[in-house]
Amino acid sequence: MLYSKILDQILEAEECLDLTQFKFQGVNIWPLLRLEIYQYFLNKRPIYVRREQIGPLSFIVKLKNTFWGFLRFVQDFSDSFVGFNFSKGLSQTEVLYLSTDVLRTFKYKGRDFNRIIDSLKIFLGKGIILETKLKKEKKDPFSQVYYMDTASVVAVNKFRILQNWRQDIKLLEPKLIDLKKFLNNRYSIDLDIEEIKDYIIEVFGLRVYFKSLLSKVRPKIVFVDFYYHKKALALISASKAMGVKTIEMQHGIQEGPIYSGWLNCPEMKFDFLPDYFWVWNEIAKKKHKSWQGNINGHDCLNVGDVFVDFYRAFVSFSGVVNVKKTKQILVTLQDLREEHIKALNSKLVPAIIKLDLKEFTWIFRAHPEHKEKGYSWFNKYIGPNNFEGVYFDPGTCDLFQSIQESCLHITCSSSTIFEAMSFNVPSVIIEEGGEELFADYLSNSFINIAYSPKDIVQRVTNISKLAENNKAVDFGRWSRYYEKVFND
Repeated sequence: MLYSKILDQILEAEECLDLTQFKFQGVNIWPLLRLEIYQYFLNKRPIYVRREQIGPLSFIVKLKNTFWGFLRFVQDFSDSFVGFNFSKGLSQTEVLYLSTDVLRTFKYKGRDFNRIIDSLKIFLGKGIILETKLKKEKKDPFSQVYYMDTASVVAVNKFRILQNWRQDIKLLEPKLIDLKKFLNNRYSIDLDIEEIKDYIIEVFGLRVYFKSLLSKVRPKIVFVDFYYHKKALALISASKAMGVKTIEMQHGIQEGPIYSGWLNCPEMKFDFLPDYFWVWNEIAKKKHKSWQGNINGHDCLNVGDVFVDFYRAFVSFSGVVNVKKTKQILVTLQDLREEHIKALNSKLVPAIIKLDLKEFTWIFRAHPEHKEKGYSWFNKYIGPNNFEGVYFDPGTCDLFQSIQESCLHITCSSSTIFEAMSFNVPSVIIEEGGEELFADYLSNSFINIAYSPKDIVQRVTNISKLAENNKAVDFGRWSRYYEKVFND
């Protein structure tokens, strides 16, 4: 699989490099470089668009950056300056959550609900939520949130970094150049040094801000939902510097170098990885434990899916699929990598053509972060066939309601399989090699593998009722998990 190949290449590169040399402000930044290099391997380009592609900065943007830079320079003289007006309303709290609004894909009581952060806050009953407000998204958060303007935070602190930390940048640059040459010669990967430097400076600009914020809010524990996002990386590193424990609550079963293979760890720790990973099941825990034995300060707890618990406690749980009433099939599209498109086009589309579509309703659900790719694929390969009873969900409908209304879930290799299992709905894996992630579960009736369109047709036409699995959920365990970390 693609992720496994990339991980092998990164591990090979790490064996050849001296990872201790990559430091900025006394902090080892290899995790930042590794995450960026992974994007190059995955996309053959940087995660951010090159400057020459987006053109020069406008006069207004330059003026804004200059203003924020000057403001930071003046206010640096005051130790009480935290950063921005929103933080003045924050009080001390035991728990601080960093929310990613892309996870607000569920409507609860008419408002946008973060599946991870809002669920955790309800079960723990405490804490303050920080969130970045994306200009292209219009969200109405379920919980009270404190918005932060990431771009302005970076602009404010970037001025100080460029003024006071020039020597650190100067010392780092030749090492980045050597890294670029190594990756180019061995893997034909062409790093953009300026993009990498900007990325590092942005993370450290946020880190400066978060250190000030943490000194005011004084949390004991910080939760994030995507540890590898810029602001989460900065908050985790700042928290470690301030002695605050950090936890990432998993949003799905993850693959590739982001969560796997952190074996070559300099100085026995990584300042940008959380202290704890809270994961869904033993599959994820096994993946983490395979490398966490090598290093200190990173542990993994199998806690389950917090949103499934929330949904079953406060929204709905029908308990069992009634095949006579339910004639819906849910297809989850994921991020539509090359191997996904191959599986969909060579197996699923031909199977749908062979099936009697009048008998079933088909829902093609896009990944919330890849809705445009999902819509493009659907319009290109499904739309022209004018299938009856086939619909597209851009990832905005209630996933768990869609699961409960379905009698079958089809996917390339999405971890939605585990969520479907929670609601007693069987899944079919259609991606070649996709079953590797679920090997420990293939012996039960919830997961099937389709090697051809014929397999899909056979599975759809022979859907049988699954045994009920209405085991009571211990919702109080979330507080016990929290206390375990708090007292550790």
